[in-house]
Amino acid sequence: QSARAFSHASTVIFEALMRWARRRHPDKGPGWIKKKYFTLTGRKWVFSCKSKQQKGKYKIHELLKPSEAKLYRYIKIKGKANPFNPEYREYFQMRRLL
Repeated sequence: QSARAFSHASTVIFEALMRWARRRHPDKGPGWIKKKYFTLTGRKWVFSCKSKQQKGKYKIHELLKPSEAKLYRYIKIKGKANPFNPEYREYFQMRRLL
């Protein structure tokens, strides 16, 4: 289920980026847009940009796909736990470590 959702999110993001690039450069073709805004990483095209670093070097910043983001599992808070109650201070300190 989550793989399908991440795949759909990637498709929506890619389509939005392509619409933006076509609107920004209406007289340019898809090959030019790909060369300008995408880099080849392995076998996949990734949206990226270059920024100039010190001493004239360039750094490439790539947009992560939703499936590459680190997942954090949500642990439900106990119903009676109150962060302002000193009785639950240790409980909330342990939650911050997770």
